[in-house]
Amino acid sequence: MKKISLALTAEPLSEEERAWNRCLQEARSKAIAFLGLSKKPSGQVAARLQAQSFSREVIQAVLAELQADGYLDDYALAKRIIGQRQGRQAEAKSALRRRLMTKGLAAESVELALQEASDDRESANALLDQRFGAELSGMTGETVFQDSTLQKMARFLMSRGYNPELVEQILIRRFRH
Repeated sequence: MKKISLALTAEPLSEEERAWNRCLQEARSKAIAFLGLSKKPSGQVAARLQAQSFSREVIQAVLAELQADGYLDDYALAKRIIGQRQGRQAEAKSALRRRLMTKGLAAESVELALQEASDDRESANALLDQRFGAELSGMTGETVFQDSTLQKMARFLMSRGYNPELVEQILIRRFRH
C-alpha cells in the first residue's frame, strides 16, 4: 500500500505541480480517514470528497490511486452484498442491481458481479422452497390453484423484484400436473 505522503523528486516542481500534489495528498488523506477500517463503495468516497469541495479531477485521481492500492474494491463489495442477499433474502437481479447502484458501487463492478450470480429462475425457486417449504409439502396442484397460497407466493416473489411473467411461469410449472 502507498503511504499517504508523496515522495519528493530530485527535479524541481512548478508551483502548479506542488499545489496539485498538496491537493491530491489532502484529498487522499481525507478519503483514507473516511474509509477507516471499513469497505465503502467508491461512490460514497467520491461524494464525501465532493462535499469537501475537491475538484472532479482530484477525486478521480484519488479514487484511481485508492483502487490501485486496494483501499477500494467495488467488485468485491458487490459480490459480498450479492452473497448476503441469497437464501431467505434472495432478490431478482434487477432488484439487486438497484440496491447495489444506490449504495454507490461502480456500474461495471455491479454488472460483473451480477453475471456470476444465480439466474432469477433458480433463485426464485430456491426462495419459494425456503419460504413456503412447509406449506408446499402437503399440497397438490389442484388444491394450490384453489387456494390463496398461490397468490401469496406470486406477491411475495414480485415484492422481491421478480418479473411477473417469470413468476407466472414458475408457479404454473411447479403446480400444474
